[in-house]
Amino acid sequence: MSNYIDIDFTKIKGYNKLGSNARKLFENTYKKHNGGTEEKEKWLPTKVCMGSNCLKVTFVNGEWLHYHSFEDLIDKIVELEEQIEELEEKVQGSELEIETLEEKIEELESEIETFEEE
Repeated sequence: MSNYIDIDFTKIKGYNKLGSNARKLFENTYKKHNGGTEEKEKWLPTKVCMGSNCLKVTFVNGEWLHYHSFEDLIDKIVELEEQIEELEEKVQGSELEIETLEEKIEELESEIETFEEE
């Protein structure tokens, strides 16, 4: 992480409004991000603000990114897994129909291959 452009974080608009955990997230993620890009000057932050579950960071090039913490991502994964389970329950009755359709598709593909060979 040593090849990033060192900046004074307190001069970034919105930085002083962040809590200590958000500041750490911002600083660490900036260092990783800026250290890993070739066009470092284009990715200097100008503004940071707290979103509902992430930081929105605006850069000198006009682009913006969301910085998420690891814990936020885990929470999002758990939420998505719960949504998947709900959808699976709704679809469960349809699975036999889907399997039947898949079998029919395989049969048709087999027939097409046989027809093409002739």
